[in-house]
Amino acid sequence: MKYWVPVTSSEKADPHNRYHDFEIIPMPYPGSEFFRVWRDSGYLMRGLKFDWEQPMVEVILRAESIRKTLLSADIEWQRYKTWDVTTLTTNYLKLLLGLLFEGSGGISVHCVSGWDRTPLFISLMRCLLWADDLVHQSLSPFEMLYVTLAYDWFLFGHKLRTRMEMGEEILRFAFSYLAEVASDISLSVSATYHMVVPPEYPTAENGCQEFVEIKWSPYLAEARREKLRSLTQLFFSMWDNEVEACGIPRAYQTPGQNAPDTWESNDSDWISQSAPSSLSPSFSQFHQPVGAMVSQLSNVVTSAAVAVMSGLAKPLSGSRSVSESETSEPN
Repeated sequence: MKYWVPVTSSEKADPHNRYHDFEIIPMPYPGSEFFRVWRDSGYLMRGLKFDWEQPMVEVILRAESIRKTLLSADIEWQRYKTWDVTTLTTNYLKLLLGLLFEGSGGISVHCVSGWDRTPLFISLMRCLLWADDLVHQSLSPFEMLYVTLAYDWFLFGHKLRTRMEMGEEILRFAFSYLAEVASDISLSVSATYHMVVPPEYPTAENGCQEFVEIKWSPYLAEARREKLRSLTQLFFSMWDNEVEACGIPRAYQTPGQNAPDTWESNDSDWISQSAPSSLSPSFSQFHQPVGAMVSQLSNVVTSAAVAVMSGLAKPLSGSRSVSESETSEPN
């Protein structure tokens, strides 16, 4: 139920059985409203738990339906309701990355709404694979930040200003999470499978790159950590300025202060802030003008979407002829 309207994922209400070839794995995860609680908790990254006993929670995780992979083999899925939001996110990422690497085909990740939790997991997967040098090898941290914000978040319909006005800072959580797990090699596909993609060695048959086996080393772990650290530094260097520039009110509570009936925090859990001062460099440290990137991207993508919806882009589509193979995009 969203806004008093019953909704469901398409695969759960498909009379034509179009998903019969899919292996469907429901992954219950807090909605965007939970990240207002996360903000009000003081951006806790440890000990903050979702209340799974709320009446609105209808989906459950069925441990027996989850395929084991090398990345997720040690996870006790039946305990998911006891995990804090960081552990829950980590274990879902291990599941998705393991299925992506070991599976025989692609995976489709989506939530009912589509513009919050879907971008969250797609963005995190892309950034973690980039840090492992398995995708987007030529992109700098600035370019990677631009790609994931524009493509994974805003082109997917994430309503940044609306979410910020409601205090639902799920976009901030994504980069707080990356800062939190930058040194966690249990999320590294390269470390787990001892595989990398060489930068320039396509196969003779199809021009595709092959995976080759290498020995994981502390050097690779450090390089991975530095890439994620640089990415999160860039994001947090502009975040506070953007929030101030937009005039969006911000509310904080003392860390550890509970919001009733929504979350639990165990005082014995290790607690860290999502954006320590060491992740807030001055703009002069970077050559690119990062200061207004988030709001600019959001405005540009929103304007483009409005143009397409209102038909303003129709003359452009008829300006040149293209073949069907050029216009078709893989799902």
